[in-house]
Amino acid sequence: MNFAPGWIPLVHAAERTTDDYIALSHRWGNLSEAQKTFRTSQSNFSSRQYGFHVSELPKTFQDAVKVVRAIGLRYLWIDSLYIVQTGDGGIDWRHEVTKMQDVFSEAYCVIAATAASDSHSGFLDNYTRVESFRICGASYGEFCISSDVDNYDEDVSNATINTRAWVMQESVLARRTIHFTSNQMYWECGKAVYCENLTRLKR
Repeated sequence: MNFAPGWIPLVHAAERTTDDYIALSHRWGNLSEAQKTFRTSQSNFSSRQYGFHVSELPKTFQDAVKVVRAIGLRYLWIDSLYIVQTGDGGIDWRHEVTKMQDVFSEAYCVIAATAASDSHSGFLDNYTRVESFRICGASYGEFCISSDVDNYDEDVSNATINTRAWVMQESVLARRTIHFTSNQMYWECGKAVYCENLTRLKR
């Protein structure tokens, strides 16, 4: 099925044309009931399979869609969209919560919206691009000059998002994670943490 620009469908996992997908790790925040209308419910589940506009999503989710498209993948897993939140007596949630470890361990990568305080605040607008470049010399080798100093502990480990219990599970299970902080991006995998300022932090 072809969709107009800006329109996206809710796709069942069994209907994906590839196994690669990205999962979003984020904070819901203290949202009012009016601010939670973006959630998938029993009443809008069927219609969402036929497509809905990205503008219906909160800013954090819209930013995640942009990142997935920039990476070149088609599928994005977000808890409040993929799991029915209301109207079914919690049946879908109780079924899907047992699969959470698989969702994050099997994802191509996880986007951590570290700079987002809630679902509506977004994380791309708060992000300042780091300017950096490499200098090579015959006598002193290669080194980097950057406009920002990496501080993984402050930017990621001590970030508010990591006070959320679910995030610890998501972080441990993920094969690779891209942390979008307000200072810079961090790429984390099993071997190391790679900072946007070209620094490599050993694990």
